[in-house]
Amino acid sequence: MDVSFYPSLTHLPSPKCQYKGRYISWVRENPIFLYDKMLISYHYGKKGSKDDIGDHIASVMGDSGGFQATSLGIDIDPKVVIDWQNRVCDIGLTLDIPPFDKNDVINGDYLVGKDFDKCMNISNKNANIMRGKKDENLDLYLVLQGGNDQDRQRWLDEGLKEYNDWEGYALSVKPPGNPYILVDWLKFAIDNNLKNIHILGVSGKYTMGILLYLSNYFDSIKFDSSSYNTGRRFRKYNFPYDTSNGMIFTSKENIRQEKYKIMPDILPCDCPVCRGIDDIKVLFDNNEKTEIGELISMHNLYQYIRYIRVLKSILPNPYLYRQFIPKISKIIEYSETKINGMTSLSDWV
Repeated sequence: MDVSFYPSLTHLPSPKCQYKGRYISWVRENPIFLYDKMLISYHYGKKGSKDDIGDHIASVMGDSGGFQATSLGIDIDPKVVIDWQNRVCDIGLTLDIPPFDKNDVINGDYLVGKDFDKCMNISNKNANIMRGKKDENLDLYLVLQGGNDQDRQRWLDEGLKEYNDWEGYALSVKPPGNPYILVDWLKFAIDNNLKNIHILGVSGKYTMGILLYLSNYFDSIKFDSSSYNTGRRFRKYNFPYDTSNGMIFTSKENIRQEKYKIMPDILPCDCPVCRGIDDIKVLFDNNEKTEIGELISMHNLYQYIRYIRVLKSILPNPYLYRQFIPKISKIIEYSETKINGMTSLSDWV
């Protein structure tokens, strides 16, 4: 059983974005720290090439850009996407049309009836086109959508009509931070014998925790997240071994962020990023320097990597696992009863 985290790039940082001679990312040569996996959407990576990626990156996953296409109201050709995936990626995700209103693709309600069916049919048509044009060396994952088991099953059944030998399946869990919905999706995958899966956009301590807890039901689980980029977007610096709590490194006036602001004397972390920062005041720079936000994002990313490593190490001991993730016991109990066919989500939340 393999569990792998794919940090998601939401932009392509400039090669000039460096600190002390090292590239402030993990994807190019001479990075600020080494990590060997990445996910990038066609929307952001279409102008890039293999030359933009360091030799230490062992696996590149290419998202199709369906989320951006829906939210921005643009069309993407599945033939163009699969051509890019064949050239740049090791794993590709099929071009889906998320069955949501374009104004709220992340947290909105699922479309229903003919609107849902239209998204399903176009998505699976795109998938079949891509399957017919993929290179032998590319693993192509069929993206699945649905707000309940019935819709998920219809989407999967349609996706298997022309091809039934997909290398894996990408599950679109909405909302992405709800661990109970994630359990329902994993139960669906177990019931359909989907052994190699990717979970789109998982980031919370509980969702990651339950994902690893149930990983023994699968041959491989992959998941991605871009939440570490709160460093670049908001200059939010996560505490060590914590993917949610943190402090705001900025002196700009912002009422919403005021309660998180602090001026520490020392950095509370010894990760490769923080060890290289000689003067903590550099993180409080008031201007718009890209390098500062990228530094904080890379620190945040390292906390994800650390957190997952710890979870993997203590997973064999259920007592330690529950102690390390406070309040996860109820979610674990729900998952165990759900998989045994003894409960429904409405009984728990």
